[in-house]
Amino acid sequence: GLLDEESICNAITSDVKSVWDATCENHGRTFLYDVLGEHFPALDTKLRLNAEDGDVDGEATRLTAISERPTTKDIKTLADIESLVDQESAKEKDPLANRGFFFKFWPTRSSKGGDFSFLFGGVDMVIDAASSSLIFILIWLSFVFFVLLYATLSLAENVNLDCSDNEWWCLIAGRLCNWLVVSALLLFCGVALVLPLSIGNNPAGLTPGRMGFSMIYAVSNALVPYLVTHHLEMNLSDVSDIHIDDLIGSAYYESAQKALVAVGFLLALLYFCLGMFTFFVGHERAHGLPPLLRLMFAATSYTGEVRVFRAAKFKAERLVSNALGLHELGTLPGSMDWKEKVALSSATDPVMRNFICNGERYEKVGGLLFCLWRLVDGSLLDEEGIWIHTRLLVIQAAQVGIGFFIAVLLGLLEAELGSEADQLRSTLDPYNLPDYIMQIFPTSQMVHTALAPAMFISCSVMAFIVALYVPSSIATVLKFRGGILSSLRSASFQKYRNGVDYTYVNTANALYGVAFMAILIYLASGLFIFLFVWPVSKSGMIYLFTTGVGIAITVGIKIVVTAVLNKRQYRSFYRIRPAAARVTSLALECWQLGLASTIAAIRIFQYLASAIFWVGRIDTRFLSEDVVLGGMDMDTVPKYYIQDLLIHEAHRHPYIERLCQMYLMKI
Repeated sequence: GLLDEESICNAITSDVKSVWDATCENHGRTFLYDVLGEHFPALDTKLRLNAEDGDVDGEATRLTAISERPTTKDIKTLADIESLVDQESAKEKDPLANRGFFFKFWPTRSSKGGDFSFLFGGVDMVIDAASSSLIFILIWLSFVFFVLLYATLSLAENVNLDCSDNEWWCLIAGRLCNWLVVSALLLFCGVALVLPLSIGNNPAGLTPGRMGFSMIYAVSNALVPYLVTHHLEMNLSDVSDIHIDDLIGSAYYESAQKALVAVGFLLALLYFCLGMFTFFVGHERAHGLPPLLRLMFAATSYTGEVRVFRAAKFKAERLVSNALGLHELGTLPGSMDWKEKVALSSATDPVMRNFICNGERYEKVGGLLFCLWRLVDGSLLDEEGIWIHTRLLVIQAAQVGIGFFIAVLLGLLEAELGSEADQLRSTLDPYNLPDYIMQIFPTSQMVHTALAPAMFISCSVMAFIVALYVPSSIATVLKFRGGILSSLRSASFQKYRNGVDYTYVNTANALYGVAFMAILIYLASGLFIFLFVWPVSKSGMIYLFTTGVGIAITVGIKIVVTAVLNKRQYRSFYRIRPAAARVTSLALECWQLGLASTIAAIRIFQYLASAIFWVGRIDTRFLSEDVVLGGMDMDTVPKYYIQDLLIHEAHRHPYIERLCQMYLMKI
């Protein structure tokens, strides 16, 4: 035969052609299905044989199933491809063809060998093995509600030691006991609530028994504490030394309890719908549903793997297309700079000629609008394969909930402070105090004038921060992939590879960061506006404001003058008019002596405002890595968030997915 391109391709792919499905690249499937014939090979697929026990039935069945799949030798015409697609669609429509309806309650797994292990996979935020992202988010929200409503009841009475002389060690011991109780409650409630509810949210082991168990547990977890607290409320008069009657008897507490009960019944309903869809339709069919239904029924691992699979295909085709483009003689671009013309004049190889003219092409990526637009049309996921991990979805949902709660709280606080101000002034009216004393006490109008804009500013900034998390995460991943942020060749990259278990701090840090940022912005902006409407400070604030405007205009004039002089007297680092440059430099330096104090004040304001804003962001660093005090990094929280992104990149990168597929095909 001839040694041509076809012969070389056949020789390279001869070891995988016998088990490769030629139509798999055009289907919404994962590489596990292409290699092992199963989307979730957790129950009966083994990675290696167990020769000692002679357990070869499962391996033989798998190899037989793979050998029966169509190969490139079976495909000759377009009709063959269409026939294969129809066969695969028929298998997916028939749920009993691939899975039985009656499962064991706990599917057995071999304790030996190399099984895929998805035990307790529903709580895994590293590989995102949950069945439904929506159920996962509701589980965590119910946990937060449960802790706030019921676990805090046990903290109504603090652990107070008998510290008669207020000794430091006694006070510290009392606070330590309180925090140990909080830690024990959170540990117990987290394991006892999230883990059982996640048993029915595992795509690799979902059975009718597990589904029913999670449904019953969701309802009982919401209903039983509700009934117990109502019984406790009715019998509080018979119990002495209990100070929680005001809490559980309030209208807000009653509403929160009913909301938690509603979440429990909603979880049970979602478990039932998920189970019916999984048993009769299958997780694989959910990928083509609308986004909201896909969030409900599609397994997070399967949906993400399909996206990564498509991105790997897209990138591989782009690599081949770029290589072919360099080896084909194309047309020259219409406009070239002088560097390209000089390079072309010395290039005799057509490949080098194409590389010079068309080799380097750049695309502007990142940014809020770019990421949101590419997320909406799906191209960012299907072409870049960036994994939107489940922890980020939980953080976003919790931040929205916290933002709504804070907005309601700030509104109630404004109304309460306004009424308190009116009551205070009404109690002072009978004393006929002088006006200069009455001016000290603000009116309700002053309170509303200051706090209403402050609430709007706080909620707007909070919404902006929440909207930044996903685009910022995408931009960080693209920077690592593009080499803008150094990875393996960077000395500081090793710190991201150590202590990766600290990523569990990200959810709580993101929630408390947004909450404290919103409160700080509310207090700062409210105080700033209040000083303008309070009669005691109004004149001083007007003076400072007018002075600041005058200084700002002066600084603007100075910037314009400096720019004009710099353009006429300098070229880069060199002076083209040395004598004039010396005189103007002296004049500007003397002028700066009068403005330097205001520059220092502006810097202080900038740092404080930026610090308040960056409290709500853990996705990017505020302080540089060089800001170290006593060998300790002063901004370590963003490191754990970047670690989370890199962990998912290590598991879900499109190139890693394609290489893993190639390696498994050769086993």
